[in-house]
Formats: sequence, C-alpha cells, structure tokens
Amino acid sequence: MKKSLILLMGLIFSFGVIYSQCVIKESIRNGDFDEGYKAGDFNSDLIYAQSDIDAKLAANGCFYATGGRYYVSNNDQVFKCEGTTHQGTSFTPDFKTYGIDGSSDQLLFVDPLNGNPEVFGQTVNVFPNQTYHFSFWFNSINPPVPYFGLKIDGQNVPLIATNNVAFNVELSRVRLNPDGTQITDVNGNTLRDTSMVNVQWIQYSGTWTSGTSTTVHAELRPYLNANLTGGVPTSGLDFALDKFSLINSCQNVYGANEYVIDLEEPDTINLCELGGDVLLDPHVPSGQQNNATITWYEGEGDNPTQIDAGVFTKTISSPGYYTVCVDDPDNACNQVDNIVVIEEVELDVSDLELCSPAIMELDAGMNPNAGVAINWSGPSGNTAGRTYLVSTAGAHNVSFTPLKGNAGCDVSKNFNVISLLPETETIEYCMGGGVDVDLEVSDGKSYKWAMDEAMTDVIGTGSSIQYSIPNGSTDLIEVWVQNAETNPLGTMAGPTIGASSTANANLTTDITTYQNIQIKSAIMGVESWTGDCGASGGTDNVTIELLDVVNGSAVIASTVVEVPCGSAGETQIGLNIPAGRYKLRTSGGGNLLSTMVWSGTGDLFSMGGVIDITGYSEHYGAFGKMKIEESDACDPVPFVLKPIDCCSKPSDDAVIDVASSTLEVCENLTGDVVSVSGLTDGLDFKWQESVDGTTWTDISGEVGDVAGGVITLTPVSIDQQWYRYLIAEDGNIETCAKESDSVQFIINSLPLIDSIGLTPFKSIYCEGEVHVLEAHVDEAAGYPVTYEWKLEGLGLDSVTDGITTSGIHNYKVVVDSKGCLDSMSIDVDVAVNESADITDTQGPWCVNDNSPIITTESGTTLGGDWSVEFTDNGTIDAATGELTLIDSGDVKIYYKTKGACFGIDSVVITIEPAMIVDFVTTDLNFCLKDTVFQLDLTPTTNTGGRWSCRKSDESVDNGAVNATGSFNSAGLLDGDYILKYAMDGFNTACSDSDSITITINPLDTAEIINLPSLCNSDPAIQLQLNPSLTVTGTWADSLGGTTYIDASGLFDPAGLTDGQVMVIFKTDGACGYSDTAYVTVTSNIEYSMDHITDEYCLNADQDTILVLSLIHI
Repeated sequence: MKKSLILLMGLIFSFGVIYSQCVIKESIRNGDFDEGYKAGDFNSDLIYAQSDIDAKLAANGCFYATGGRYYVSNNDQVFKCEGTTHQGTSFTPDFKTYGIDGSSDQLLFVDPLNGNPEVFGQTVNVFPNQTYHFSFWFNSINPPVPYFGLKIDGQNVPLIATNNVAFNVELSRVRLNPDGTQITDVNGNTLRDTSMVNVQWIQYSGTWTSGTSTTVHAELRPYLNANLTGGVPTSGLDFALDKFSLINSCQNVYGANEYVIDLEEPDTINLCELGGDVLLDPHVPSGQQNNATITWYEGEGDNPTQIDAGVFTKTISSPGYYTVCVDDPDNACNQVDNIVVIEEVELDVSDLELCSPAIMELDAGMNPNAGVAINWSGPSGNTAGRTYLVSTAGAHNVSFTPLKGNAGCDVSKNFNVISLLPETETIEYCMGGGVDVDLEVSDGKSYKWAMDEAMTDVIGTGSSIQYSIPNGSTDLIEVWVQNAETNPLGTMAGPTIGASSTANANLTTDITTYQNIQIKSAIMGVESWTGDCGASGGTDNVTIELLDVVNGSAVIASTVVEVPCGSAGETQIGLNIPAGRYKLRTSGGGNLLSTMVWSGTGDLFSMGGVIDITGYSEHYGAFGKMKIEESDACDPVPFVLKPIDCCSKPSDDAVIDVASSTLEVCENLTGDVVSVSGLTDGLDFKWQESVDGTTWTDISGEVGDVAGGVITLTPVSIDQQWYRYLIAEDGNIETCAKESDSVQFIINSLPLIDSIGLTPFKSIYCEGEVHVLEAHVDEAAGYPVTYEWKLEGLGLDSVTDGITTSGIHNYKVVVDSKGCLDSMSIDVDVAVNESADITDTQGPWCVNDNSPIITTESGTTLGGDWSVEFTDNGTIDAATGELTLIDSGDVKIYYKTKGACFGIDSVVITIEPAMIVDFVTTDLNFCLKDTVFQLDLTPTTNTGGRWSCRKSDESVDNGAVNATGSFNSAGLLDGDYILKYAMDGFNTACSDSDSITITINPLDTAEIINLPSLCNSDPAIQLQLNPSLTVTGTWADSLGGTTYIDASGLFDPAGLTDGQVMVIFKTDGACGYSDTAYVTVTSNIEYSMDHITDEYCLNADQDTILVLSLIHI
C-alpha cells in the first residue's frame, strides 16, 4: 500500500506542475470593448459623453466639446449634424481613426483635457504569486503623444512601448444618397462598400508580480514627460485605446511569441447550432507541432480536468468551459485560449394573431443540422426546417430534436394562432367559366372585394358579392377580400395646402402609424391646366401609393383618387394603413398644390399615438389636413376559384395499394407501384411521375388498357420520386381522366460502419481492465441506425462492454437503418496480468558492504527489468538485480515485467553511511604533570562516538579523556598512552576509529647535599649532589651566572662576604628540575693566646684560650 501511495502522489505532483503552467486567465473585463460601453465596469475620472452627444445631435449640432470626456464606439456610426451626414464616431466628426480589427472595432476614445486623470481603471481578480503582463494599444489622434503611468494596487509598473505597428484593416462605409439618406437593397438592407486601409497603433506593456494579492486595482494615467510628472496640455492630446489586458502570460504582448494560438471561434459557441459537436483548432503552425506540447482541459475553476494531450485538434460534443494550453520553447511563455461551449435553444415563438400580415413566417433562430432536427406542426401544415409559414388559426408546435444525444438541444414549444382574417375557401368551377359564384363572409361585417391584393381593382363591398367568372376561364382566380369597417378617430391638423404649385406631380410625405388606420380623406389640390385639369373646377385622377420604408420602399397598397383642380379641397382617399413606417407617394396626375418652404424644413404634424408626419420630399408635400379613422382591416386574403373538369370519369376508386407495392427499398434495389385490385378492365390508364408531388409528367411507355383488374408500374428506381396513375373511359385519358392518390418511392441509404472503436484504445488489454467497444457509423450514409451486438457482444446500443477475462474475444455488430443492414467484426486480445512483488524485508546495508542481490517473492514473473529511480546512492543491474552501493541514503528500486500486462513493484532500500573518524591533534610528548587540553577531530568526523585512553602496555581505559574529548593527565604516570575515538556504524564495515600516542616524560629530581661552611679564604670546593637523583645538569650562582661557582659545581668562596650564598643546580633533562641551596661563608679570623702551650694530653684538664684580639680579614 505504501508503495502505491508514493506512486500516486508522484503522479498528482507531476500533473499539478504541468497544469499550474496553464492556469492562465485574462483578468480585464471587456478590455477590447467588443461588448460596447458597460456603465460601471471600469473607472475613469472623465465624463462619459453619451448624453452630451445625444443632446447635441438632437439639436442638429455636431459634438466637438470632447475635453474631459471619453466615449466607446466604433467608426461605422452614421449620424447627421449641422446638415451633413457623417460616418465615423459621433464623439466628434474630427476623429478619423480605425481599430486594429477595422472600422467596426469598438474603441475607447479619450480627451483627458488636463492634469493626470485616470483614463482607465478596473478592479480585477488575479492568481497569487504569478507574473502578470499588462498591455494595451494606443492610437494618437491629435498630438502630442503622452507618457503613460500604470499603477497596480499603488505599485508603479514601468511600461515599454513598441514602435508604430501597421495593420491593414477593413474600412466599411454606407452608401448614401445625395441628401444623406442611406441606400438600401430591395429587402431594406443598408448597402455598404468595403476597402482596405492601413492604420498605425502602438502597444504599451509592463510586467507585474501579484504576490499574495487576489484582488487588485489597475489604473492608467497620462503624463507630460517620461518622469511621469506634469499634467497633459489643455489642447490637442486626443487618442484612442483598445485591447486592455492583464494576464498571467505574455501571449498578448506583441512580438513576444513566434505565433499566437487562436481557436478562431466566438467566445461562446452553441453545439445545437453546430451539429452537435465542434472541432476546435488552436492553429498551431504545422512546422511547430513537433516542438510544442499541447494539453486540453475542461472546467473553469482552479482545478480543471485534463481531457487530452498531444493532439492539435479536439472534437467537443458536450457543453462546458474548455481550455487549450500550448507550451512551445520557441515562444516566450505558455499560451492558452478558452471557449465556452453551450447546448442552448432560444425559441422566440409566442402566440400569434393573423391580421397584418395575413401569413406570417416564423424563424426558429437556427438552421437544422446533423445534430438537431427542427419540426413544425399544426393546422398550417407539418414541415421541417428553419422557417414556417403560419396561415391558419389553431394550436401549433415547434420542436428541436437532438440527433446526437445533446440533451440541451431537446426543446419543444406550443403556440396558439388566432386569426382576425375573414374565413375564405376554395370554390370549384367548371372549366370554361361563364357562371356566377356567390362569395360570402358570414360574420356580419362589411368587406371590400377586389381582383388584386393591393385592393385597387375594387368589385364590390359588403359581406357578400356575386362574381361572374369570365367565359373561357381555365386558371385559378383569386378574389381578394378585406375588412372595410372603420371608426372615426378625428382630424389631424396638417400643412396648409395653398394655391402655390409645386410644379411636380410626384411628392412624398413620410408618416409613422402606431395602429391600423384608414386615411379617410385629406385636403389636396392640383394646379389648373395640368393633368386633366382645365382652367378651374373639375378633378384630376391621382395615384396614391403606400411604400413600406422598412422593406425597401415596396408598394404594399395603392388607390386612385379624384383631386380638385385649381384649388385645394377635401379628397376622399380610403387608404388602409397598418402600423409601421411609410411614405405616401403621389403620381400620375397634374402638378400638386402645396405651401412652399424656401429655407429650413417644414413643420411636422401628429395625432398622438395614432399617426405622425415625419418629413416631406419637398415643401409641405401633397397632403393637408387628414381625417383619420381606426381601421379593422387586416391584410387582404383571397377566395380561390379553382377550375375543375366536369366531364364523365370512371366510377372506380383510383387508389394505390400501398401494402402490395414496394415503396421503400435499400440502395441498389428497385420497387414497384401497384393499384388496388378490381379496376374495370378495358379502362385506359397511364402512369405519371413527379419530383415534388405537384407537377406531373407522363412516364414514357407506361400506358395501356386495364386487364385483370390491376395495373403495376415496375420497376421504379428513382429516390423520392412521386408516382400516380390516371384512368379514363376509352379514348378520354387526355381529357377526362380520374387521378389516383400519389405515393413517394424512397431509397434508403445503406448504413456504413466506419469502424469499431475501443475505449481506452489499446492493442492488448489486461485481465480485469474495463474497456468498451463502440460502433462508429458514417452519418452521411444510412442514418439514424439501430444496433445489435452478436457473438460475445451484448446489447442494442452503439457501445458494448468488453469481456475482461483473458483470451481472444470475438465481437460483431449489426446496424439497421430502415431495414438496410451493415455489419463488422473485431477480435479483442485480453492478456493475463503479470505479477511483480519485490521482497519488502531487504536491507539496510552499509555503503561499504558487497553488492547485494535484490530478491522477489514467489509468484513473481521472472525475466523483468530492474531499475532505480535515481542513481545518486546506487545503481542496479537491470537483469540480475545486483545493487551497487554508491552512497548512503534511500534508493527506490523498481522491478517491471516485460509483458503487455506487465507488473511493477517498488521498494525503498536504505544504505547506511560509513563512519568517518580523523584526528586533527597529532602525537604529543609532555612532562609528567597535570595537563588538560582538548583533542580535535576533523569536521568530517561523525559525532557521538566513544573516547578512550589506555597505557600502551595496558588494555584498560583509564578515563583520562571525557565524552567531549577533553584530556586530563592528572593521576597518570610517565609512559606512552593511546588516545582513541571510535564510531560504531551500522555494522563493522561502516564503523571507524582513529588514535594518537601521547608520551608522558618523567620529571627530573635533584638535591644538593653536604653543604659546607667556608671561610672566604678557603680554597674552592666541589659541591655535592644526591647520587640517587639526577646528577646531570648545570650549576649557577644566584644570578644564574658563574661568578662564584662554575657550571660543574666548583664553589670558590674567595672574596665573598659573610653570609648565606645561594647556589642553584638545574637538570638538563626534557622535564628539567632545579634545586637551590645556601653555602655559609665566614671571614677569616686571626687570634693569639697568652701562653705558648700548644700540646695537650688527652687527659689534660680543660684549658682556656683567650683571644686577645680578632682580626677579620
């Protein structure tokens, strides 16, 4: 267990090191401003200019007072001020610069005015103890160029700047009419022209270390000089900033890397829109892929999951936050790119009301694809696809069905449709016409009936009409009906239409309506002698068209009105207008009257919440005061008059016998179409085919007479082709035939199994190792499919669990797509697990021991390889397991068998160190006396050893050396002593000792004996020494000289005064000794006696000698 844990911890540590290099995250929010201006997201000491710009433009002025303000916009804005249409940024028309990504690039425009304001600051989250790179791009609009100072949490961060970097970018400009209005296509889309231009930007960057910080504030300020002092000047100094970044990588620093990875996808992608999966490619150049290390992760936090490595593209099929990390030594740092993958369907479908328009096209918001099917159902029809035409009231449904198991794409929504339209129907008439038909809307309301959708060719009013179908009619006829009921809303004041002629019959008035209305009438006039007008009186026919501004000024309604000649008067119009933006355009008559406007613009008029007049093509246009009524009118809808053949057709039921027909086959097979049995023999028949089920053509040669009551078309082989037959009385097949129902012939693609995949992929599995097999089919062939596993495989899914017992296992999968089959087989090898078990109870050994052989337990598979984790302390023979001991410490030893399902085990062996003992103190000699000194060892000597001292001819420790190595000779006799320091190691081979010899020399002793008393007149005398003691040495007087005694000890009293005279004897041995004595010296005495007797007998009496006088010489 211990060995396994060590391995696991090593793996975890290794993964942590690898991933820590890839925990790279941008800290600045919306640093490229692609999300536009987000109030409060970043700090600035300046004023955001939006409200000032809006106010200025509303007053038809241009905004120039940019000082002390900032603004976020691109350079594609189209705005009008001071009578001129401009394109660029509304911050001021003077700013002409484009972003690195072109004119559509969102930029931060800045005019700091003066001082050192904070132009950009943001409080952001960072990782602790990381090196961060702050960068941004700068474009000078008006010089001078400022110096920038950056502080992060109050710490100055030096910035360096690139030279000007040129970018070739796309400039987009709207096409404008001479009057400044935008030119649109027929669908109302603004037309644009694009060109390529060069722009110059400078990048500033700096490096900062986060330390323990996790939340910091970064702020950028402009300065006058490089010392970051002095306020910026009050004039000029306008600039643009973009692409702020604070990231723990250098990947955003221009020029730092050989290449920059880019997934080239939006920040968030939707699998539902992309077919259920997406191939991510960071675009590492092919020439760099052998040099780069790439790793893929899933998860947004600090501990994401590694999902792959070593592959330079990755297919993602489930939602999540994904990161790709590329480590390339050719780059200055690791690079990452992140992407959010979602599965999401936003169905913007709600209950509808059919009125205007009468038919509505709904958009599912995305296209169906390989991963998602979109189906619509309801009374308006059942269909598949992105769009759906709603034409009928009732309950409807739209559903998104995932085809690859993306659960987030499984959405269904019901919506109800209410119709305010009159109920119409298709009415049949006999071909040739000449008959009357009654058309009626039975809801009691009043309607207008016309022969065109624009309701200009009116044929009647009321809830019903009788329509005479013209003679010779053979086609569909549409009679349009529209609600004609209105309710008065009032009269809208309008321009005064005077007697002045505009000299123009074609005028337009711009209007916006807020509800369905009808312009009942308006004051209009036509100039005399123009159009159909004479001198005065009468009317002129003028066409009024309603143009839909939103949809390319398409004409959606028109009417012809009778306008008074010579002077303005009330003109009946009766034009229904839905809510929206329109132009009312006149044409076809004489010159219209108006009131002239020679300078400025004309007044505008409004009926609150109903209609606004918003402009005129010239002067006050053609329409004065208007009577407005609320209209119930929806878009017109048609009654359809369908011609039918009224000839005599057979009474037989013309039906196809689907059960007897073969209408669905697999590839390379054919089918047949069979009629029901019981058809009348002798009837004429022919077969027809169609690609769409609507338009039919005869099949060559497939004609004849019914025989046996059944007709058969065989073979049929065209996929998705429709078939039917016609029967008729003899000779009437071309003029009076009965049509059968139709059927579609379907050829189903054969399914194709591309491969059977193994997860995890291996050529050989080990016994007990879990693995699964998955059949992969070609989705471009027959699809979807069902699965069935055979042989040793089980289940009805695309995957089956692999058998984990040893042996060769056989699997077969059969796929079925609408009865069309394909199969594939595979063999999977599961090998027996080998065993590796190193004997745990080995060692330790001394480093000086002979090389041991590492052993294994019984049952271990032999013939494997031995290895060590590190060779600092030992090496091992890969084949024999002989361990060479190099140095003390632990050696981790591995044994790995050689089979596919190898076993591996490890053990940690301890090598004990060899002890080292060496004296610094050398052999010593000294005299016999109490001596204390410290014995010194080399620094490499192991501590904790044993000290001892013994006489050379003895074996017992005398204790003269204590545990700290201090020697004390007290109590020792002269002689040679062995001083030893010994370290006991793991064993004898690891033990060591060292010793020195100390020689204690005996002390000399000397004694002066038999000291004489001498007269100073006595001759020199040899002084004596104790012969049993040291007798070699030197004599000296009291001063150490030889004034009265020589070195040999000859004492001469001559000349000495009375008293004690010092003599000194000093031995000449290694341990010398000295003795001091005193010789008595007396002056010489002369005496005389008073008698001459100088001889006495031994028995003579005592005599007295009288010294008469003493003479001291």
